[in-house]
Amino acid sequence: MKGGNVEKGKQIFMKQCSRCHSVDPKACHGMGPNLHGVVGRQAGSIPGFHFSSAFEKSTLVWDPENLSSYLQNPRKHIPSNNMPYCCLEDPEDRRNIIAFLQAGSK
Repeated sequence: MKGGNVEKGKQIFMKQCSRCHSVDPKACHGMGPNLHGVVGRQAGSIPGFHFSSAFEKSTLVWDPENLSSYLQNPRKHIPSNNMPYCCLEDPEDRRNIIAFLQAGSK
């Protein structure tokens, strides 16, 4: 997956994701796991967060393609997960959020 605007991704993240997730490496988990360093990490593997059994059983690694598919439809990508959010339909918005998450992982 190519492209993505980090600043636009940050804006979308702050509006739609930050209620439940943080990207601050020093922050505790919120309702959802902290997403700092999520790109390249195995799903359900971050210490200190209680993941659903769907995530605990997953062997998925969060690369840009998996993140995009998950953000497009979380319940379809990982059935029975607990994330209440559904569906970031716009592929450009997904690219931008992923660019933001990748930039924060460096």
